[in-house]
Amino acid sequence: MKDFLQENCLKTGALLLATLISGGLFYWFQLRPAEIKRGCSWVEKHTEAIPEVTQSDIDKAKVDATAMKKARESEGETSIQSIVEWKLSRLAAESPHPVISSKTSYVPADPAEYSFCLHSHGL
Repeated sequence: MKDFLQENCLKTGALLLATLISGGLFYWFQLRPAEIKRGCSWVEKHTEAIPEVTQSDIDKAKVDATAMKKARESEGETSIQSIVEWKLSRLAAESPHPVISSKTSYVPADPAEYSFCLHSHGL
C-alpha cells in the first residue's frame, strides 16, 4: 500500500483535491441556496403575553384615575393627561380576563419578505 501511494502520489493528491473542490462547489451552489430558501419561506410571528386583569384591579384603577383627575383639575391643568392617568383609564375600561400567554407561530412569507430575506442572505 505504501509503495502504491508513493508511486501514485500525484494522482492521489489530484483526486483528493478534485473531490474536495467538487464537494465545496456542491455545497455552495446546491445545499446552501436550498437551506436559505427554506429558511426564508416562513416568517415567525410573535404575540405578546397579556397579564391577568381582575375586577379588583379595574375598581382600583377607576378610583386612582378619578383621584388623579381631581388632583389635576385642582392644580388648574385640565387639558393635559399624564401617561399614568391614561394607562389607568385604559385599565378601567377593560373587562376582567385571565392571563393570555404569548404565542409564536410561523406563517408563509409574502413575496416582499421572501425577496428581502433572499437578498439579505446573498441570493
